[in-house]
Amino acid sequence: MATNNRQPAAAADATISRARILLVEDELIIAMDEQRRLQQEGYEVEIVNSGEAAVAAVVSPHAGVQPVDLVLMDIDLGRGIDGIEAAEQILAEQTVPIVFLSSHQEPEIVERVRTVTRYGYVLKNSGTFILVEAIYVALEVFANQVVHSCE
Repeated sequence: MATNNRQPAAAADATISRARILLVEDELIIAMDEQRRLQQEGYEVEIVNSGEAAVAAVVSPHAGVQPVDLVLMDIDLGRGIDGIEAAEQILAEQTVPIVFLSSHQEPEIVERVRTVTRYGYVLKNSGTFILVEAIYVALEVFANQVVHSCE
């Protein structure tokens, strides 16, 4: 008889709602506002302000630092690599859901993101509900993929 290794729905929901998020945003005021909103929803949020710092935080975290459950990535990050390049580097080393949070609406940017990952693309200023739902869905899809790959 096969056993079901899936967590009960309530336990899975609790785990997803307490996820550790790496927020990659170069604008400090925007980053602090997003961090505050996500923390109010129960998420633990670490902020980095560059693509290089994002890659380092996910691929080579400092000793004693818990791994991130999800990366919330801006696309325009000032100097250095952009968010899409950072996502490519992260995914070459780690399997983690990445949701893009950007003001870009251009089809070519969205298509470029789509070639990297399909966990989500949220326009900035969409509101807390939309952002939290996108994070929740990305974490849920990722968790289901992990379960299916272990079966």
